[in-house]
Amino acid sequence: MAERTQTNTIGIILPSISTSSHDKVFDMLSNRFQALGYRVIIMQTDWNYEREKDAYQYLSDVSDCILTISSAENYSQISDFVPEQIPVIFLFHKPEGCPRTCILESDYSASYQGIVSYASHAYPKVACVCGSLNLTPNQEAMRAYKNALEAMEVPVDDNLIFEIGDNTDFDPLAIVRSLAEQDCHAVFATSPELTDGLMDSLLFHNTNLQNSPIALLGYGIMDSILTSHMHIDLITHPTKQVVDLAIQQATYLMHHPDFKNERVFRLKGTLQMHTYNGLNLQDHY
Repeated sequence: MAERTQTNTIGIILPSISTSSHDKVFDMLSNRFQALGYRVIIMQTDWNYEREKDAYQYLSDVSDCILTISSAENYSQISDFVPEQIPVIFLFHKPEGCPRTCILESDYSASYQGIVSYASHAYPKVACVCGSLNLTPNQEAMRAYKNALEAMEVPVDDNLIFEIGDNTDFDPLAIVRSLAEQDCHAVFATSPELTDGLMDSLLFHNTNLQNSPIALLGYGIMDSILTSHMHIDLITHPTKQVVDLAIQQATYLMHHPDFKNERVFRLKGTLQMHTYNGLNLQDHY
């Protein structure tokens, strides 16, 4: 077999460009790869694994490596289309049975600790707003949510679990109204875009003196520049570590094509807790 011609191109497959949940990661990846002399092609699948298959087929001919957030629940859904001749690295979600390199965030302990903290500080009625439970990060978040409530002997109320299967289903104002009607004390949002949407809606709800403040446990990259009218705790993503590891693995695999590409890396998020007046209390790892 003739040696494959290098293209000096990196392919990136995202389920959504506008709300990828990790937009800063892909900004940094694109900049870093371009600084190394590669061009970057980004393709969007809109959470449709048929489009994901098309993206693999196209990028397999024009790129040296593919980084992807897959929308497939099982690797068998896409296995016939994932190219074998170039490295493919799965980020943030590992389809069941995936044999390729995966870089995942493990936020179970931070999520668990945040919810336990709420339940032990007079916020026992905690809702959960999550993305599709077909994806491993949301499954891990839901497991932490339920386990934390059970550990605090708080019943899990299915009426307080909102699964957002598609971004078009996300109506944060309607969710906040539902939380208020059910006298909810706090809400756990399992992704940056869900956190941002709920935070904007909670700002207006929490500043009304007639409303009891609803605390928010969510995801983001913010530090302590927070409004004093909200109780917000954040699980911050290890963005730089993800980018560094992705660059390292992609570079190594491109230069070692015979290396068996079956490694799973897990990076922990950090829980940043804040008081009601916005002052940072502590970080938990």
